[in-house]
Amino acid sequence: MTLSAGHRIGLAGAAVVGVPFGMARYANGLTLPGIREDLGLSELMLGLVSSATFAGYLGGLLLAGRLAARHGSRAPTTVGGFCGAAGAVIVTFAQAPWLLAVGVVLAGAAGGWV
Repeated sequence: MTLSAGHRIGLAGAAVVGVPFGMARYANGLTLPGIREDLGLSELMLGLVSSATFAGYLGGLLLAGRLAARHGSRAPTTVGGFCGAAGAVIVTFAQAPWLLAVGVVLAGAAGGWV
């Protein structure tokens, strides 16, 4: 059985939205205990870093329309994919709270861009 073009587009769209929201944005909460232990972060710092995901999301959301108007509808999705991937890599290798925050903001922005 082959999928129609509409089904393929629907599946691709679900993946484009699901990966940034699921993997890049919400996975942060699942990994916080390990991150806290590895970096020795206080609850206050964890709260600030976790809140930064929403700030990144809002930033991407506010800028996506402008980018799409100038460069087409694929541009924000491309930026979102880059933000999600780059943010996840930065979070993976972060050895300092500020670097963790940068990665979390980028990963959080992915959902807003797409």
